[in-house]
This record gives sequence, C-alpha cells and structure tokens, in this order.
Amino acid sequence: MPAQSFIAILVATLTVVSTTLAPRLAFCDPERKPAAPFSPALARDPLQNLPRQPSAPPMITPVKKPNVIRCTRKYVYQGRTLDCDSNLDRDGEGLRPVLNQVPASIAELDSYQKKRKEIMKLSYAGGVGLLAILGGSLSSRLTSDPNSAKDLRTAGIASGVLILGVTLITGYTSLRSTQSHLNEAVKKYNDAKPGDPIELQFSTGVDF
Repeated sequence: MPAQSFIAILVATLTVVSTTLAPRLAFCDPERKPAAPFSPALARDPLQNLPRQPSAPPMITPVKKPNVIRCTRKYVYQGRTLDCDSNLDRDGEGLRPVLNQVPASIAELDSYQKKRKEIMKLSYAGGVGLLAILGGSLSSRLTSDPNSAKDLRTAGIASGVLILGVTLITGYTSLRSTQSHLNEAVKKYNDAKPGDPIELQFSTGVDF
C-alpha cells in the first residue's frame, strides 16, 4: 500500500472516531456542572419561578390644582355653618331649606331672586351706552364735513354717558331694594322661630 493512501485512511479514521466520541467525552467531563435536579413542584406549576408582580412604568406625580379663593357668604343655623348661595350666583338659595318652614320668608326670598335677575338685565343697557359712545366717535371720523362730525361725536358721547349714568343710578337703587328682601326673609324667619334663629355671617349692605 503506498504511503499516501495509508495516511489518507488514517486521517479519515481519526476523524470518524473523534466525531463519535466527542459528545460522550463531553458528557463525562468532570468539570461540567451537573443539571438541576427534577422538581415535582416545578412540574405541577411551571410558572412558580416567574415574578409575582410585573414590572410597571414609574408613577407620574399628579399636578395639584391651584386653590381658588371664593368670596362665599355663610350663615349659622343650629350650630352649623352653611353656604348662603348656590354655585351659580349670590341668590340666597342655600337659605331655602331652612326658610321653607315660614311661608312669608320664602316669599321674600323669591322676591330677592327675581329682582336680582332684573338687575342683571341692566348690564345690557350699560352695553348700549358704551356702544353709543363708540359709535359717535367712529361716525365722526367717517364724515368729511367737520360740522357734521362734531355733531355726531357730541350726540353719541352725550347719549352714551346719559344711558350709563341712568343705568348706574338705577342699578344701585335696585341693589339696595333687593338686599332688603333677603334681610326681611331672615328677619321674618327669626321672628317666627325665635328658638332656632338664623345668623348671617356677612354684611347685608349693597351686594354686587
């Protein structure tokens, strides 16, 4: 047998042997770490090694709402401090549950609320006065005749100021009259129920 053929057969034999015995030798390696022992509990519950609580993103700190200062009117009844008005307006509606015991007081409260609504309408008249002043000033600038421009401006400003003045005087007088109804409502209740009075915790003057 030629030398080259013998070497080729030897190399092929060694390759087959190494390929066959390598896994077995690795299995018998003394430095190889042993496998974990079989756990019956793990077989019953394969999820027991998982974390009980999943990870969560960091919590966002809520933004605190700013404290809004409100000028609320209060009254004391049976040792409790209560709101006199609703959340919509200074209408004295918070007094109604107590004043219901005296019909005359309820009539005064209804008059108080009715007149307050009428006073709110005066604001429209004040807006008309402002528009008259602005209209007179603008109209005077659109007119080429100096005399007409002066007349328009004077008429607009004069009528606007007159409307505003009347509105302010009427509004102030109406406010005084309106507030008196609330005072009478509480007074009539206290006269009818002297042992269980209402004590207002605010001024009963002109209330805007």
